[in-house]
Amino acid sequence: MPEEAAFEGSIVYAKAGNIWIQTGDEVRELTDTGRDSMPSWSPDGETIYFIRTTNEIGVWPSQGQDRRYQMTVPNLMAVPADGSAAPERLRTGKFKKGGNTWF
Repeated sequence: MPEEAAFEGSIVYAKAGNIWIQTGDEVRELTDTGRDSMPSWSPDGETIYFIRTTNEIGVWPSQGQDRRYQMTVPNLMAVPADGSAAPERLRTGKFKKGGNTWF
């Protein structure tokens, strides 16, 4: 059985669609939507960036008619690493031009 790995600092990870931070035995859940993934630290360690997906309706012309379709849109989010504020959307992958919507 290998020895337990020990290191100083914190790790951030996604589990069950939520973002978590762990320092030693202390674990904190930063999000609870079930739609979050790919967390990463900011260079200064104060912010966690991650992707949150949302289900939306897209519109695209086909055979002379506007067609609606379900699309999963990635959004770039940020949340303070200490959990002191709600996550904030920085960018969306949704793109609209005229009456068309896609990502």
